[in-house]
Amino acid sequence: MSAKKYRMSKCYVTSEKDWVWSSVKMADLWSAVQAINDLIVRIETMENSSEIGSIVLKLDFINRMLVSLDVADDIVNTTSALYETVKAIDRENHRTQAAHGYQVQLHRTGARGRPSFEITRKELTFLVDQGFKVPQISVMLGVGQKTIERRLCRRTA
Repeated sequence: MSAKKYRMSKCYVTSEKDWVWSSVKMADLWSAVQAINDLIVRIETMENSSEIGSIVLKLDFINRMLVSLDVADDIVNTTSALYETVKAIDRENHRTQAAHGYQVQLHRTGARGRPSFEITRKELTFLVDQGFKVPQISVMLGVGQKTIERRLCRRTA
């Protein structure tokens, strides 16, 4: 195979294998850019502070993706700093919620993934019977609205 040069995004690659690898890295970089844009939309449409936890997880994912793509250090450092800042806000948010209201316990199984919240059917049934709506219940329990919606679906199933 002859050593052909392919021009690709201001750099030259010397083989088809390098070209394919560069294409994969650019596709992954595009995925990272899309994830960042999705995160911006998520932050802009955030309804209450209980949703910050999911933003922390998404930032961690983006940061790890950028590190694995061997992106410039200043970009990785900026996303790392943003991650640490949002994580600190999330910690403060949890402290504030714990000081001002009820916080459900986390159920840690020892398995991979984030621990789940321990919300009993009895708690949900009581709150729904009292006429509370999903956004109000999520604030009272200190969890996201989607968590309450999922648990209500399990309750009726």
